[in-house]
Amino acid sequence: MVFELYLPYGLSFKMYLQCKMMNSKEREILNFVKENPLLSSKKIHEEASLDIGYATVKRILTKLVSNHLIISMSLLVSGQLSG
Repeated sequence: MVFELYLPYGLSFKMYLQCKMMNSKEREILNFVKENPLLSSKKIHEEASLDIGYATVKRILTKLVSNHLIISMSLLVSGQLSG
């Protein structure tokens, strides 16, 4: 039997591994941002119906940005985002 790793379109192996190592709250926030782009961290906290505090949401968003899974629009606009 032959097996092949399936990666969704546009997802690199590195990103796939990072996603696999995320906890459930991190995955929930990542999926919420995917479905609801261009929201502030405050709006994500308010609208995502997560049972975690605002500081935790911000910490998770920072982690997702540093792992290159999402892009912070404020960093993009200010020119601080390096490719």
